[in-house]
Amino acid sequence: MFELFVMPLVDFWAQYADETDPEHLSQVLSDLQEVLSKHFEMPVKWEETLSDEESSVEADALDSECIYALRALAAWLEIHGSIEGFEVGDEPWLHPILETLDERLQNDQEVEHFPQILNSDDADVVAFVPVDLPNVAILEDEEDDEEEINFSIGSLPGLQRELERIRLALGIEEGVEEELDSVVFDADQDPMALPRCACLVLMARVKEALAKKMPLMLQLGDGDEYSDEEEVEEGGEPEERD
Repeated sequence: MFELFVMPLVDFWAQYADETDPEHLSQVLSDLQEVLSKHFEMPVKWEETLSDEESSVEADALDSECIYALRALAAWLEIHGSIEGFEVGDEPWLHPILETLDERLQNDQEVEHFPQILNSDDADVVAFVPVDLPNVAILEDEEDDEEEINFSIGSLPGLQRELERIRLALGIEEGVEEELDSVVFDADQDPMALPRCACLVLMARVKEALAKKMPLMLQLGDGDEYSDEEEVEEGGEPEERD
């Protein structure tokens, strides 16, 4: 299961690290933006303020099958250019197209059209920030700590463009994401129900995050049976996914 919610990074860090000093959190954010600016060789800056009071955050729970079906569809579009011939299958997290994509990446072929969706798959938490970034940066742990989470930084405007391509490929009417409560996702009736669900829920949350100028967090739930157990190499700098 994945959780999807809009929240300032400083608030997320405050909850995750049990940190309450706003000056320290502000400095951590500033340091991160400086590292990202050097990494992407462009200014990376957005404003955040730690909430004065503990406030509830509404989160969407997305079944893992939906997210992996969306990634499989994005990989299919990346390689084939259309959804013709694509089938979600019973285990989208093991879809053959994902293996094909991995082989292409190992041969130094870059993801051109869906870097935000396809290059954020190794992280426990992805923060899509309100900055137009060309790719996803993986923040690697400097210490071998089993309790640490794998964290990546992606781009809200970039994700929005990718979801728009998928919306068009699936033939989804524009604006449907604004009426999600009335949409029925039935895999027995619609073979594309899983990626369609993920696309629409993400589109709705991206719009919310952009309107609020806050990061959109995509967090992998504990004990997810489909999680990628690939090890992350040690290091202190972000790694850009090809």
